[in-house]
Amino acid sequence: MTRSRTAPDFRRRAARLFDQQMWCFGPLHESASVHSGKIVNRRRPSLLILALFLGGCSAPQYATVEGTVTLDGKPLADLEVQFIPEPTTATGGPPISAYTDKDGRYRIEATGAIGVGVGKHRVCINDATLMMPGGGKMDVDPDSGAPGAPGVNQQTKRSRVPNTYSDATRTPFQAVDIRPGTQTQNFALKSKP
Repeated sequence: MTRSRTAPDFRRRAARLFDQQMWCFGPLHESASVHSGKIVNRRRPSLLILALFLGGCSAPQYATVEGTVTLDGKPLADLEVQFIPEPTTATGGPPISAYTDKDGRYRIEATGAIGVGVGKHRVCINDATLMMPGGGKMDVDPDSGAPGAPGVNQQTKRSRVPNTYSDATRTPFQAVDIRPGTQTQNFALKSKP
C-alpha cells in the first residue's frame, strides 16, 4: 500500500525548503514547534524580510529636466548644471550634469536608466570654460592686456559664476524637487548672491 502525503507532511517539507533558502539572511527569529511529539527549533523570517520579498525592490525613477540658466538676467553659455541627489533623503540615482548652449538652455533626457532621479536634489552651476583645454588659462598681450598669441603671458581666468553656486554645501539651490515626467527648472544666478 502506498502512503499518500498528508497536508502536515507537505507543510513540513515546504517549511524545511524555505528555511534552507533563507540561510543567507543570517540569524532569523527562532521559534519552536512540535512535530510528532518532538520539539523542533525552526527559523522563521521576520515580517520585515517578508515585506521586502513581497514588496520587491524598485529601481529609481528618472525624469526629464530642462531649463535656462541666467546671470543677472542674461543667459550664459558653457555652464555645467549638475543635479546631486540630496544626501538627507532617499533620492535615487547618481549625480548627473548637462551643459548650457549659447542661449543658456540645458536638457537632461530621461532614457532608461539615465536622467535626473525623482526626489530632492542640490543643483550646482559651474563655469565649464574653466574645465576646457587650457585649464582656465587665458593668453593675453603683456602691453594691452588684450587676448594675445598662445603661450604669451598666460593669466588665470576667473569663473563667470560666483563660487556659492559651485559649492554643494553653499548653493542656494538645495532641495530642488524633481517629479516624474518632463519639467522645467530655471536657475537665475546673481553676480552677488
